[in-house]
Amino acid sequence: MPSSQPAVRPVLAALLAALAIASSVLVSGPATALPAAQAAPAESPSAPPVPDDDAPVTMDLVSLSPTSLTPGGTLRAEVEVTNASSAPLTDLDLELRTRTSRVTDREALASWQAEAGPDVEGPALATASGTPPASLAPGESTTLVVEATAEELGYSEETYYWGTRRVSLTAVADDEPLAGLRTFAVWRPDGAEETITQSTLLPVSEADAASAVLAPEEHAASAEQGRLASLRALAAREDVDWWLDPALMDPPTLPEPEAAGGEEAEGSSAAPTLRPDPASTAIADELDTAVGERTVLATHYAGADLVSLRESGAMLLEGAARDAADGVWEARGISPRAQVLGVPGAEADAEALEDMIEVGATAAVVPSSSLRPDPSAAVTPSSVGVYESSRTEGAQLSVL
Repeated sequence: MPSSQPAVRPVLAALLAALAIASSVLVSGPATALPAAQAAPAESPSAPPVPDDDAPVTMDLVSLSPTSLTPGGTLRAEVEVTNASSAPLTDLDLELRTRTSRVTDREALASWQAEAGPDVEGPALATASGTPPASLAPGESTTLVVEATAEELGYSEETYYWGTRRVSLTAVADDEPLAGLRTFAVWRPDGAEETITQSTLLPVSEADAASAVLAPEEHAASAEQGRLASLRALAAREDVDWWLDPALMDPPTLPEPEAAGGEEAEGSSAAPTLRPDPASTAIADELDTAVGERTVLATHYAGADLVSLRESGAMLLEGAARDAADGVWEARGISPRAQVLGVPGAEADAEALEDMIEVGATAAVVPSSSLRPDPSAAVTPSSVGVYESSRTEGAQLSVL
């Protein structure tokens, strides 16, 4: 959202390799990040536990909402349950339980989430809504939904007692608990002043930035009902921010179809008639309309590798990529919050970040595991931090 600062918002995953980052709800000190970087004390749920090999079902948490639960609200969980046994499961159900005490220790939460057995402590507060399938055959999956109101959960409404609450979801068949999944919710009683926000960063770019020119038919098909069509639908959502390639808002000009490869064109010395690519133009116009007040983080034009261009001495190409991006931002009236580059996991080191600073990047997307204080830790921090350059005095790079 609009701001005079080049800071970036936390992000959650969407479509491609989008990053999921939620604001911290735990109390803990900062973790050590990449060399010379410091990670902010933010925390996101660790990966779900691996069930025992002989577990009759596997459970995957599809969604848990809302981001923060308030008095009068309803906690809703969707879980995909798969029959991992060799026999059908009947009378399938999903039970929800909770612990009313607040968790403020990361290790305690990690230990809770690592448990994969069924939770049978006390009666279930809620069971699956709707009508679960009468029988689930081996290898088949179904999604079960369970809901519980804030009143049923029984959390304290004292303002100071906001924060993390443990939640368990247990799969049951024929009244027999089979397996469990542990997660957490954030309880926010009335009057609590602390805020909890969540944002999704969507990479808005094409896998091959030259496809409109090199493979126009495939490009058009993708824009109609393929990957680009899905990207267009996601980008139009109001609850996502963009990691945008400016090339998507700069439609290429192509020869008119009748002039491309025709006999008349072969025997003529006249220059072909050019027009903006229709599919690319439609995408650019949609993005221009949808950008609104959302946060936009910029990537380099057409995914140009400015670090490699600079290292190889191709300064003209580097300058052309910069000029093309600047032209798009000016023409479209967009002011990106930051110039952001991604770092593959195998290359996430201080040297890579220094190279990014030298080509003008103001933020970098790195794997969350790069910010773990201990590589074997069960909890992966959300990657929000600042890298201080050792090459350029005073230079900093936001690390996501």
